[in-house]
Order: sequence, then structure tokens, then C-alpha cells
Amino acid sequence: MNVSATHDLANLAQLVKNCTERFAALPAHVQWDIYGTLRPNHYICENKSQLMAYNALFANQHFAKLIDLFDFVFGRFIKLEQITALQNTTNPISVIDYGCGQGLASITLQEFNRERQLGYQFEEVILIEPSALALKEAVKHNALHYTHIKPQCSKFDKLTANDLLTQHHVTVHLLSNVLDLPNIDV
Repeated sequence: MNVSATHDLANLAQLVKNCTERFAALPAHVQWDIYGTLRPNHYICENKSQLMAYNALFANQHFAKLIDLFDFVFGRFIKLEQITALQNTTNPISVIDYGCGQGLASITLQEFNRERQLGYQFEEVILIEPSALALKEAVKHNALHYTHIKPQCSKFDKLTANDLLTQHHVTVHLLSNVLDLPNIDV
């Protein structure tokens, strides 16, 4: 983890709190104007106001869904499906966060791992996002959590196999914000 990060982000809760306070300080008509431009899972952020508003309005809901998912995957699914690569491993693990936005899923994964004392060594993250502005924020936010970050400013149909190459034998794929996109079929 990069402890030399210079911004005041300690965790996802602090990020959301900061954004919520800044968004709440805006006049109501400005809040509504920004809100009108947001269409979760169907847009690419074009300005910092949208990034701030997304976190203020949707990040807690996104976080709750991710915690439920991680509770299931790391609590029962790995044991039920006998996924040996993730059972009691101390080997480094890579993460690919597709449609990462500002990196909320990859941050939440690290915080979940730490808070539940699971002991996974998530070291590398590949952040894939078509919004250069959101991707820049994702890199900044994840700098506190991963030793190696590989940003990919790209839409899915432009990705190559080389874009998805990881450093480690085990990779966790996060698709938390792409399943509602009309052109994604998994």
C-alpha cells in the first residue's frame, strides 16, 4: 500500500463524506442540474461535479451491494465451490476492476479484506474505465490500497488480451458496474 499518498482520503467512508459535504453545500438548483446529468451504469463522467455527485448520491448503495457480494463470495462460495486458489492462500492476488468508475469496488474489496481479517494479498489492480477523469480518481483512490496499479482508459470492445495481463497466478474480476450496460453480455 502506498502510505505516501498526499490526499486526505483514508477510506471509502471518508471519500463519501467529503463528497456529500461538498455536494450538500451547493445551491439546490445546481444539485438538481448535476443530478439530471447522472444516469448510473449508462454514462461516462465528463466533469468533477458528476464524480462528486455520484459519490454523494450513489456510493453508499454501491458499497452495500459490494459488501453483500463479498460476504457471499469470501464467506461461502469459495468453500462451496472448492476454489482452492483462494482457500488459505498467502500468495499475491491481482484484481481487474472493469468499468471501475472512481475505483469504488476495488477500494471496497481491500477494505473488506482488512476489516474481516481475511489475509488476502491483493497487490495489483487493473482499472478499466472509459472516462479519463474517473480513471484518474480511481488511480488516486487506489494508490492507498495497491502496490501496483495499471490504468486502462478504454471501452470494453477496445480492450486487448495484453491489457488484461496480470502479474500473479490468481486474479479476481470485479464487474460491479457493468452488468446493467445494454451492450455487455456475460
